[in-house]
Amino acid sequence: MINTYSLRRLSVELSTPLKYDLTRTVNEIKKAFEQAKQQEKRVGTVEYEYTPRKRWRVTYLKSRFKHRKAIRHYVFEQYNYKVSVFSPEEVETVITSILGSLSTSVQARCTFTWNYENGEEERKNKVKITNEENKIEESIINKLINKIKKEKEKIMIGIGRLYRFQKNVRVNLTESQQLLREKLDRLTKELSTAAEENKGTFSFFKKRREGEQKSPKGVYIYGGVGQGKTMMMDMFYEKVETTKHRIHFHEFMIQVQKKLHENRNSSGSVSSPLSGVCSEIAREYRLLCLDEFHVTHISDAMILKELFTNLFKMGLVLVCTSNRAPEELYKNGLNRDRFLPFIPILYKHCEVFNLNSEDFRQKIVSESTKLDKQLFFLEKNIEDFMEEYARENEISKEEIRPMKLQVTPLRSILLKRTHGKVAFFEFSDFSSTKRGAVGTDSFIEMSSSFHTLYVSKVPQFDTNVQNNNQLKIFIQLIDILYEKNMKLILSTEKPIIFMFGLFGIVKLFDEFYNNFKEEEQMLDLKASIQMEDFIEIASKYKMNSSDSAKLFNSMLLPNEDTLTAQRLYNIVKTYSDLRRGEITKDFTLYKFDTSEENINEEEFQCSRTLSRLFHMSTSDYLEKHKQLYK
Repeated sequence: MINTYSLRRLSVELSTPLKYDLTRTVNEIKKAFEQAKQQEKRVGTVEYEYTPRKRWRVTYLKSRFKHRKAIRHYVFEQYNYKVSVFSPEEVETVITSILGSLSTSVQARCTFTWNYENGEEERKNKVKITNEENKIEESIINKLINKIKKEKEKIMIGIGRLYRFQKNVRVNLTESQQLLREKLDRLTKELSTAAEENKGTFSFFKKRREGEQKSPKGVYIYGGVGQGKTMMMDMFYEKVETTKHRIHFHEFMIQVQKKLHENRNSSGSVSSPLSGVCSEIAREYRLLCLDEFHVTHISDAMILKELFTNLFKMGLVLVCTSNRAPEELYKNGLNRDRFLPFIPILYKHCEVFNLNSEDFRQKIVSESTKLDKQLFFLEKNIEDFMEEYARENEISKEEIRPMKLQVTPLRSILLKRTHGKVAFFEFSDFSSTKRGAVGTDSFIEMSSSFHTLYVSKVPQFDTNVQNNNQLKIFIQLIDILYEKNMKLILSTEKPIIFMFGLFGIVKLFDEFYNNFKEEEQMLDLKASIQMEDFIEIASKYKMNSSDSAKLFNSMLLPNEDTLTAQRLYNIVKTYSDLRRGEITKDFTLYKFDTSEENINEEEFQCSRTLSRLFHMSTSDYLEKHKQLYK
């Protein structure tokens, strides 16, 4: 591909207070560039320059009394390194090599030096870049690298804009998705109009007089498993032009709680530390997109009302996705009466949209090409995983070594088995209560340090047990891995279809399957089966009409009210394979979620997790993973 601009030099300044992290990062960058050159990537000439460390001393009084013992001295050190790339042609490869090598504590700042064309030198597929455009593009890339360097997919979107081309992506939307897109398109225009109005000469005095900044209403998107909620929000996010931030709800609340804790410790006299957190958020971005708005922790539930009341007053616009309607959030949660006032606030500032369509993840599984290799196994131990990995990558097993991971400034954990960007775990590593164990607070940091996880000895979970801690840990792990498009190789005690036991539609179909004889019954079925016909067949197996109707609806294709005998046969065959622990190419299965209102929260989350696990095994998902982490 010919670049549509001429870049003379790309410089990245690395800085960290930890010398070891800097050394490790530089070595990883050198390896990445070596590998890129072996693959004949045109990355240009790379130069490395060590910058002398910065050291400064801070002295302050611990108390208001000027006693000698109250004086405290602190010495801070900053280690720096500069990586310069001259005349890079494949900028995406260069930045990916650098960002993919950063250790946790290392900060990176990127600057660009451009070559401008003269009138005499005109080349095809190139356009002139004005100084103003240059500044805009440079600020975009700097902001991406400095603020969200861990979210590599979004960085790639920003880099794509430098090439000044757009790929034509055709997405076939359902009727419900089309209506949602129209709503989001209107919001895009309203955000643009509101931004222009707020730039007026008297906008400051107008805000002071009104007490709050007027903003368009956001959108709260909810629906069943795999309806395309995240896809629609991401399409909107890429298109809208404003200061914006897109993040998983769980990760967002961790950041809020962390900042809230810092504010409480640093300024005890402030009556509401949360207002300071809100001011900081509102200054950084106008639009907040939250994926998987799902409240489980009481600490989050108790602050949501005050948090979003302040954010909405400050002009923030919220677009979020959820599997639950607002009134279903934090259902049966502890002290839910204190959470309930948040719901009318959400309705006031967001249009609530129920998205109903086919589970696109299961559709992708059925339409995807054959997988390169199996990802889900039965009763395979961690030693087997490590031996296979060592053999495939032509390394010795001894090269899989422990690694220290810094989770917070005050907490680090020791990961027993790692190699580069790959880590190996037993499920007990996540659920252990021992000091230094890998806890759920480590998942986000792990997702930034690795791209592939091997997990063995995953037990069978029981959805009938409320507050099942192991189940919550596993669901949270899958949510974070799926959000970051990471690769997961899994070994379970039971076939993956039964890893959550028999619940909901899985239980109904298992009951139907155990009584259904493929060869004999298929001969007697009509080519097109109505609901009444299916209820009559199921009644022979002593299934009541209500359960039969639910099962029938779960097997239907969207916008259809009849079930073909061939589709029923394919579902039975797929289920038979899954019972043996196999996932075949011709994958056809029922919908895990049937939008049943009375389903308990654990069953709902298990349905979503199963849907995601099947999607994570498809060639489409793995190809995206490969492109993201190459």
